[in-house]
Amino acid sequence: MALRKKGSRLITVDDVEYRWVVASDKKGIHLVIEHAEEPGQRLVVAFHRKDKDGEATAVTPTNVKDIVEIGLQKGWNPTKQAQQLHLGQGEEILQYF
Repeated sequence: MALRKKGSRLITVDDVEYRWVVASDKKGIHLVIEHAEEPGQRLVVAFHRKDKDGEATAVTPTNVKDIVEIGLQKGWNPTKQAQQLHLGQGEEILQYF
C-alpha cells in the first residue's frame, strides 16, 4: 500500500521522485520513504524524539535526501515489491554521511 498523498511530502533525488512521511509513536520518530510513482520496498529510519541537547528532533529534506542515497548504497530497491528495509537509527546513520 502506497503512502497517502495527504500528509506526505515529495523529494527528488538524482532525478527520481520519492514520497516521504514522518510519524511518531511512544518509541520515537519514524521516517518512511518510498518511490513516488512505483511504490515498492519502503525505506524506514528511526530517530529519537529529542536530540542530544534535549531539543525536539527535526527531520529535514536534506536528511531525507541523504538517507535515500544511503539506502540506495545499502541495496534499497524502491520499485521492487519487498519487505521494508530498516536502516536503523537515523542520528547514527547521518553522523557518518
